[in-house]
Amino acid sequence: MTAWRAFLALVWRDLRIEIRRPQFFAASVSFGVMLVFVTGIALDAAERIPADWAAGLLWLNLFYAATVGVHRHDAKDVEWGGGEGILLAPVDRSIIFYARWVSVSIFLLACGAVIAGAWLLFLHPPTPVDGRLLGFALVAGILGLGGVTTFVAALTAHTRLRDVLTPLLLFPLTIPLFIGVVRLTADALAPALGHPRVWVELVLAYLIAMLLVPWLVYESVVEG
Repeated sequence: MTAWRAFLALVWRDLRIEIRRPQFFAASVSFGVMLVFVTGIALDAAERIPADWAAGLLWLNLFYAATVGVHRHDAKDVEWGGGEGILLAPVDRSIIFYARWVSVSIFLLACGAVIAGAWLLFLHPPTPVDGRLLGFALVAGILGLGGVTTFVAALTAHTRLRDVLTPLLLFPLTIPLFIGVVRLTADALAPALGHPRVWVELVLAYLIAMLLVPWLVYESVVEG
C-alpha cells in the first residue's frame, strides 16, 4: 500500500465513522453554540463589542469546542480498539497523524462555520472589513488547531487523566497560534495602522512546525 493510498483510506475511514455517528460534530457544535450564547448573556446582549473582544471570544469558543470534539473523536478509537488496528498498517506513523489531522480539520471547519454563525448572531461583532483576511485567519487557525489537538490527543490517549491533561497541554502549545489568529481576526474586523503581515508569518510558521514536528516524533508518541 502506497503512502498516498493509505492516507486517503485513513481520512475516508474517519469521515465515514463521523457521518454514521456524528459525535465530534454534535459535541463541538452543541458546546460551542451554548458557550457563545452564554457569553452573549454575560455581555448583556451588547449592541456592539470591540473588535479585539469579538476576535478573542470567537477563538476562545473555537478552542474549547475543538478540545471537546477531538477528545470524543479519539475516545472512540480507545474504547473500541480501532487505534490499535490502525497502528498495524504498513505505513510510516506520520501518515496516520497527517490523515487524522486532515479529518479533524474537516470536522472543525464544519463546526467552526456553525459557531461563527452563532458568534455573528449573538455577540454582534463589527462587520468584517477584510473578508479575505478573516477567511485566512479562520482556515489557517482551524488547521493549526486541528494539528495540535490531534497531536496532544495522541499524547494523552492512554492515560487515565486524558480529560484533564488534554486542555492543560493544549493551552500553552496553542498560545502562539491563538495570538496570531486573534490579531488577524481583529484586523479583519477593524483594520489597525500596523500591517498584519507579522501575524500571517507567525501563523504560517506554526503550521510549518505542525508539519515537521509530528513527522519526527509521532512514532515515538504512539508506540511509547
